[in-house]
Amino acid sequence: MGLASQRRRGLADGLERSPHWPVASQLSLAVGGLAAGDWALAVTVRAGVPIRRTRQCQPAARSARLQRARFLPSSCSWLRRAGPARGKPARGGLPQEQTTPRGKCHWRSITLPTPTPHKPRPTHTPYTHTPLYPLHAHSPYTPLHPHPLAPPIPTPRTPTLHPSPLPIPLHHLAHPRPAGQTPAARKSRARQSPRAGAGGAWAPPGESSRRPAICPALPASPGPQQPHVLPRHKSRPRRCRAVAARVSPRPCALALPAGTMALALLLPAALLLLLLYLGFVRCFTAAPNAVFQCRERAGAAGSQPPRDAWGPRLSGQPLRLIVHLVNTAFGQFCLVPFLMRQNNLFLLRYIHISEDPTFFPEVAAEAKKDKPETKSIAEILEQLMEMRSPSAPSGFSFRKIQDYLNSYRTGELTPTQIAENVISLLEDCEKSSPPLRAIVQWDKQQIRMMAEASTTRYRNKCPLSPLDGIPVCVKEEIKVVPYYHRSGTAYLGTQPETEDATLTRKLREAGAVIIGVSNMHELGTGTTGCNPSRFHGTTRNPYNPKHFTGGSSSGSAAAVAAGLCPLSIGTDGGGSVRIPASFCGVVGLKGTFGCFSAYGCHPLSYSTVSLGPICASVTDAAIAYSILAAPDPLYPYGLHQPKPSLSDVLAPDLKGLKLGVDWTFFKACNAEILAVCQKAVEHLQALGATVVEVSLPEMEEVRVAHLICILSEMRDFLQPDFNHHFQDMNLETRANLALASKFTALDYIKANRQRSRNMRFLKEIFATVNCILTPATACTAPKIHATDLETGNSDILTTIRTMRYVQLANFTGIPGLVVPVGYTAAGLPINFQVMAKWWDEAVLLRVGLKLEQFRGTTRKPAIYYDVFA
Repeated sequence: MGLASQRRRGLADGLERSPHWPVASQLSLAVGGLAAGDWALAVTVRAGVPIRRTRQCQPAARSARLQRARFLPSSCSWLRRAGPARGKPARGGLPQEQTTPRGKCHWRSITLPTPTPHKPRPTHTPYTHTPLYPLHAHSPYTPLHPHPLAPPIPTPRTPTLHPSPLPIPLHHLAHPRPAGQTPAARKSRARQSPRAGAGGAWAPPGESSRRPAICPALPASPGPQQPHVLPRHKSRPRRCRAVAARVSPRPCALALPAGTMALALLLPAALLLLLLYLGFVRCFTAAPNAVFQCRERAGAAGSQPPRDAWGPRLSGQPLRLIVHLVNTAFGQFCLVPFLMRQNNLFLLRYIHISEDPTFFPEVAAEAKKDKPETKSIAEILEQLMEMRSPSAPSGFSFRKIQDYLNSYRTGELTPTQIAENVISLLEDCEKSSPPLRAIVQWDKQQIRMMAEASTTRYRNKCPLSPLDGIPVCVKEEIKVVPYYHRSGTAYLGTQPETEDATLTRKLREAGAVIIGVSNMHELGTGTTGCNPSRFHGTTRNPYNPKHFTGGSSSGSAAAVAAGLCPLSIGTDGGGSVRIPASFCGVVGLKGTFGCFSAYGCHPLSYSTVSLGPICASVTDAAIAYSILAAPDPLYPYGLHQPKPSLSDVLAPDLKGLKLGVDWTFFKACNAEILAVCQKAVEHLQALGATVVEVSLPEMEEVRVAHLICILSEMRDFLQPDFNHHFQDMNLETRANLALASKFTALDYIKANRQRSRNMRFLKEIFATVNCILTPATACTAPKIHATDLETGNSDILTTIRTMRYVQLANFTGIPGLVVPVGYTAAGLPINFQVMAKWWDEAVLLRVGLKLEQFRGTTRKPAIYYDVFA
């Protein structure tokens, strides 16, 4: 059955089932037959006759009933227009006769009394005003503004049916409730009052009618003399919805000002434009502009003053709050990007770099054309140890490796005696107030066992190396048997180590006495050395216990500066050897990438980390370099490095060396550091070196790229710990890893492209100079606050200033050496940095020895232990 047929049949069914059927007006409805096989309905409605159904009636009876449909009023013309689905409609709009395959028409008949013909609608000339809906002339629902020339509207005589060809809603056929009467009163009046006249209009008083209107107009008003007033205790009568839908719309009760209306129209338009912008406008363009810079391979941005970072210093409860926020959805969406923009960490996203990325700064060693060395390493070391730097007028100087060797060789002291003194001092360090917290794990039995073996060798006059019997400590990030490999955390290293790292093994083979593992900044994520872990605590600066030691190799530098040992091993991924050495006034060497094997260390940042020694003097650094620097088949980098060469270290002066200085970059430090370092440059120039002004381009890009690399690699390695040990991590570590989570693969690729670019710049610079000179740090050791000891701290500005001069060597893989050259007015150390090309550590040691002589007077640290006493 088709849709139209379904609607017509539904109309007939609705009329039969409607509760308002007794009050229905005259309606003769004929619905033409549909296609063959469909039902054809014929419905004839009369007033007052019971309903009967007839199936398969004769054509003559059906034609008689269809003939009555001609009496349909004009307002029901849509019913007459409803013709059959096939063929043309019959005359007068009635459907033609359709037959079924059996020759009979299936239809339904509902018979009521014969209708009364309606009166024709009056017309007016010469002007006719016909309302869009029939209303009584005195109805209060007449149009609000009729035409002035329009004649009075006549009383309609026919009901107005729904003009749509769709089925009429049954509630529209209900008789409206007369105004001012209850349903019971209306029923009583319906039994007593005369009905409406022909045509279905409301009959005036005194005029009889036999049937009500299906959907009549509202009753005529009593007129001006007898106004109809609703009782106060009665509710307002309901009107027929069909009539109410045809009255003129009532004026709006709320009149909005013109400005409000304009704003109401502009807001959706603005919202639409915003959605179009966010959804269809590109964030970046491919053409270079003021923000997006296209840097070609041949060009290089000139040297510019480094930019200071932005960020408040946080500790205590404010730090807890910020760390909590940056690890929430709000922080990741709003706070972290804001901090990154303020610190220019999105810089590389706006720069096009054409160089291919370099993921590891490994450079092959150049074949040297110099004459072969005439002296062995051992002979050179002996000469170096005989060269003593000037001591202070009071006679103070750090105990160096040569001092230990002289005592052992003369028999004044033995390694066993030194070991016992060290054990006693380690216990005293923890009892002091505040505790030094330089060595966090030691084993008396292990120390005594190694010392006894060394004593036996010296008694037999067969020491293994210049390090035999020398007390040494190793950073906790490096594996040492039988200590826990915690890396400054409270959750790693739950079991003692059973395998040594490569450097630890080399120290044992050289006969060194490992007195323990040293403290560090948790996971190397900071540069202050502040670690509130329950296993560690914050290391104190021996020169001033109220200041930090620097990090992350904080314990290694503090142990050397406090006199517990002349040599310690640290790791340097972002200045972690050179920064604490500078804050503690000792020597720190960061070798070429791959020079010292990193096997057995936590791979926190595998493309920037290099291991190196922290020593009491440059000579001690040369000894450690000559013994520990070697290829390691377990470590994939540095397999083709040259053998250590110290022939140039014994040169009496610096003649023939060219030292490069970028004064714009050099002066980006505080005034006290700048004054001392400028005098150090003059001292080197006086020893025969030539100072050449060079340009270190794109140092801001180096800062951003190095930070992207080290944090991204740390986040990659620490992702399982971040998920499962989040609450066990320090607050600063959580904040840094949350920051690293916003770096993308694009950032990491761009950073490694920048690495290639800066390595090319350095090759061009080292073609004209032998070394690059800078201060070691842009600031001195920061002060410790009380809340730092409980929660740690986060100071972005101090961190960036601390790492300003050390990032270039980590990022490009070149070696760097820091040497103490002076002190501030407050007594804090100031160090100077020398950087050389790849695999040229000998030049660094040569310049470092001359810088060591420049310092002259060595001040004794506030916390110092003499193991010889």
